[in-house]
Amino acid sequence: MKTNTSRSTLETSLFIKVWAKHAYAKNLICLFCLFIPFLLQAQDRNIAINETYPNPMFKHYGGRIINVKRLVEAGIYSSNAIGDGVADDSDEIIAAMDWVVQRLRDAGNPCGWSESWYIYFPNGTYLVSKSLHYTGDALNDCTGRFLDETDRDGVAGLKLVGQNREGVTIRLKDNTPDFAAGARKPVVSFSRYDLNSMVNTSPAGFHFRNITIHTGSGNPGAIGLDYLGANGSRLDNVKITGSGEIGLHIRSGTAHGYYSNLTVDGFKYGIYLSGKTTESHPSIEYVTLSGQSISAIYLEKISVSLRKVHSTNSVNGITIQKIGVYSPHMVLLDSDFHGGGSSSTAIQINQGFLFARNVSLQGYGTAIKKATTVVQQSGSIEEYISEAITTFSPTRVRSTAIKSMNLPIEDYPLMPWVSSGADWANVDEYGAVGDGVADDTQAIQSAMNSGKPFILFPKQKYNISGTVSIPASTKQLIAAEAQILGTGIKFDVNASSPDVLAFRFMNLEGGSINHSTQRTILLESTSSKDIYKSNLTTPGGKLFANNVHGLAKYAGNIKNISVWARFLNHEKAADFQFTAGVGSTFWVMGFKIEKTYSIINVTDGAKMEILGGEMSRWGAGPTKDDGTGTMIPDPRAGIVNNNSHISIVAATHGPNRLWDPMIRDIQGATTKEWTMSQFPDRGYNANIVIPLYASYNPAVIPQPTSPSLSVTSFTLMNADTDQPIAGFNPIAEGAVIDYTKIGTTHINIRANTSTATASVKFGYDTNPSYRIETEAPYSIAADGNSGADYYSWTPALGAHSIIATPYSAEGATGSVGPTKTLNFTIANTDKNLALKRPVTASSQETANPASNAVDGDVVARWSALTAGYPHSITVDLGEVYALSKTQLVPYADRAYKYKVEVATTVNGTYTQVVNRTTNTTGGSLLIDNFTANARYVKLTVVGASNYTGGWVSINEFRVYGKEIVTVNARLAYEPQGGERQERGCVVSQPGPE
Repeated sequence: MKTNTSRSTLETSLFIKVWAKHAYAKNLICLFCLFIPFLLQAQDRNIAINETYPNPMFKHYGGRIINVKRLVEAGIYSSNAIGDGVADDSDEIIAAMDWVVQRLRDAGNPCGWSESWYIYFPNGTYLVSKSLHYTGDALNDCTGRFLDETDRDGVAGLKLVGQNREGVTIRLKDNTPDFAAGARKPVVSFSRYDLNSMVNTSPAGFHFRNITIHTGSGNPGAIGLDYLGANGSRLDNVKITGSGEIGLHIRSGTAHGYYSNLTVDGFKYGIYLSGKTTESHPSIEYVTLSGQSISAIYLEKISVSLRKVHSTNSVNGITIQKIGVYSPHMVLLDSDFHGGGSSSTAIQINQGFLFARNVSLQGYGTAIKKATTVVQQSGSIEEYISEAITTFSPTRVRSTAIKSMNLPIEDYPLMPWVSSGADWANVDEYGAVGDGVADDTQAIQSAMNSGKPFILFPKQKYNISGTVSIPASTKQLIAAEAQILGTGIKFDVNASSPDVLAFRFMNLEGGSINHSTQRTILLESTSSKDIYKSNLTTPGGKLFANNVHGLAKYAGNIKNISVWARFLNHEKAADFQFTAGVGSTFWVMGFKIEKTYSIINVTDGAKMEILGGEMSRWGAGPTKDDGTGTMIPDPRAGIVNNNSHISIVAATHGPNRLWDPMIRDIQGATTKEWTMSQFPDRGYNANIVIPLYASYNPAVIPQPTSPSLSVTSFTLMNADTDQPIAGFNPIAEGAVIDYTKIGTTHINIRANTSTATASVKFGYDTNPSYRIETEAPYSIAADGNSGADYYSWTPALGAHSIIATPYSAEGATGSVGPTKTLNFTIANTDKNLALKRPVTASSQETANPASNAVDGDVVARWSALTAGYPHSITVDLGEVYALSKTQLVPYADRAYKYKVEVATTVNGTYTQVVNRTTNTTGGSLLIDNFTANARYVKLTVVGASNYTGGWVSINEFRVYGKEIVTVNARLAYEPQGGERQERGCVVSQPGPE
């Protein structure tokens, strides 16, 4: 059974992983592992996305994405970021940030929102020596208020996006003086100020994703990421590692949005949440924390919703601290905190409010302490509310010990990112103009009808005058913040499909998505004044909403649908921000509302559970005539539950708006009301916390049940790095796994299961009992150190199938769950093996070296030092490959006469495979096909037929082939004799075929 371990044990497990690669150590390791506790699965899903875009999206091709390695070509700066971990890229990255911020300001942001830009980091290590933030002057917000450089930046819409979290690292240079002890200085910051500043709309719309930040060594005053973002900001798939003050610092007066898939390793504080006032409520999910020296999570002043946090630490897991008059508020769900010691507390509430449900607290001296009072000595939390609970009646809840509704929660589906051009349908290539004026309706419909699954919107604004129908073949609409202009129904989801349909990074100015078939929809960072309308006629549809503006603002839009919303941002000067109607179930983790008269309206038997959020009281409420011509305040009910079911935890912020009553609950002929003053005071301006209000009929609410046995999906693992492979997490049914494209033949496949699963039996091709896995993670080729080391497996080329069956007990015993089948194909296609490989030349110009011929750049060239023939280059491919062809890109389309020879060893005999010594054909690309096994490839130019200058110049020389695959269908760690050693035991196991 797995338990948690300290950081030193983690380091020990890494040592074991390396040692275990050697076969002679297996027996010793097997005994040693008996004394190593196993780690729980980290809750950061490490989604391994490889976010790439086709050329039309980049600024140097006319698009809206700025590649930091192409700043010169884009006209941004005088030099490019290098990303080699050696050159200092600080100035280049800051220049890109300055350019974007100024361009956005010129376009009207934060109030006009007429432009959007990404700053994009291709894979690489970007060494920096200064804090990365914009360097311009402060600016008024859209109302002209608060121009004071001590508390306002006037920046909005900045977005930093990496290609792949494991591939992109921003690393602070070691021993940088500005990051000395006490500096509290961030490596990356979305504000240039060091104070707890930023209010209102200034920091709206920030994004940061797919990036690792490393604070280097010798920088004790470093903060990894200083992040903020009013309204809809998005932080996703980020790792912060190293040492210093804080890993992730969320400090703005308006820090809202959805932050997910995060790992923080090291620092005094893992996540530090604060603010200038209480006007913040981020929603944070799928988090792994380890190695902190003061507290894994520290909360002061603001409110926050947290779910699926995994902390392994020897210090306090959570500290909740009131600052001045401002009391913080936390919602904590489905999390585990392990480690600690006799002197530490899992959750320390100094002053503030906590709602916690389904939280495991193990290994601490005290589980929960409120000031100096021990609330819970040890063990797990089923449900804990730090203050008094309010309910319609004790009988109108699940038990007499009043609890929340506890609606079933579904994790949002992980959507693969596909880099293949064959799967992209660029709407511009189907006739869309994208200027916001021309009618692009028909062109976008044609792109949808192409059958390609991924629809791309490269330009800034598209005008859809009618409605675009989305066919079953479409899987994702990816807009990179493009705007869809106009009102009314813009997209109609009217074709059934088992595939999830995702709208990602899209702004519908005032239009809606019409849901008229029970196909699951994911809205990711997508906004509108009225984003979604359900026209489903029977219950059963599903909608996931991550960081969305404009959902459920109007009556009748949420019906016959189950909704899981992770942070909603609403601003509407009218009644009700969240409405739920007939046949609907609505789960919300975190929200922010403002300018509203009322907040929530649940009708027609709907079920709504809201777990954390900020109800802003900025601005006076509506008024009415008192009958004498004098206008007086017209208070509205904040929350209305009309013969339906509700469970809500939330807090207010702001100076002056009054909801009277705060809650109105109507059940049959009985109406009950609660005023704001009947709830706990938050500490200033009569603001309150609703610790929990529950009113529901348990007979119609799904009962919490133990997780069922299931294999939910499969993940392709890289056995070299022990990480998921981008695009195959999960593996799609019928997937083609191409060794060339994934860059390795050393793979493993993991079955992802429900928590009730205790073992998995794998069938593979014709062997129904190929392998039994008794401990998670369950992988077909086994693993060591609880998934820290996935063992290598190399299936043969061709079609294969896996059948995985979950069991409730070890060794494929106990109750059995439904099988999950995966059909896939193993391929090994050709790639350019010469790209950036070592190359030698008979001669070369200093300015045009031979390396230019294999750098992937068709502009750079190799030029021989002297005129005349012959001249040659020889490329070392690094190992013997099965070669299939060469491609030559001659300078100025010259008709060079040439030959290609190959050899397997450096001093071996060269064999001619291409003979164009009599060539008379020029052109931009000369292709020669052949077959040969070789490591060294030599190109010799012996003349030219359409060129008399006598100089040899080659823009690019490409060599295509593939790895010579030796099939390893036996487990890499398996000893002779048909026995295998695993996790401290030896068991009988038939070897794979």
